[in-house]
Amino acid sequence: MAASTVASLRELLGGVPDLSDVRLQKVLVSAKRKVKADGVDSTHEAFADLQEYCAAGILEGTGEIMGPLASKSVADVSETYASIAEGGWQNLYRRELVSIIGKRGFIV
Repeated sequence: MAASTVASLRELLGGVPDLSDVRLQKVLVSAKRKVKADGVDSTHEAFADLQEYCAAGILEGTGEIMGPLASKSVADVSETYASIAEGGWQNLYRRELVSIIGKRGFIV
């Protein structure tokens, strides 16, 4: 699978109208380098997903977005987001990375 796109990252993040395409593209480039440095080849089927999770983690870390939606209630219009400590985007990236690399350090 190829690298992720700005449109795909926007969809994952629920639109993020406050962030420009240029900013999202810059973060995607940084995330691509990070995922490759962590040992996942850009041809791996989960590469784009990992790149998006990593990019979202970068944006969450800088305070530009909130963590993943943890719960939502329709009647009272209440939304709860996971914080970095509770398992934000970066933790999701790490969990997915470990499931790909495996316990022995090999790409599966």
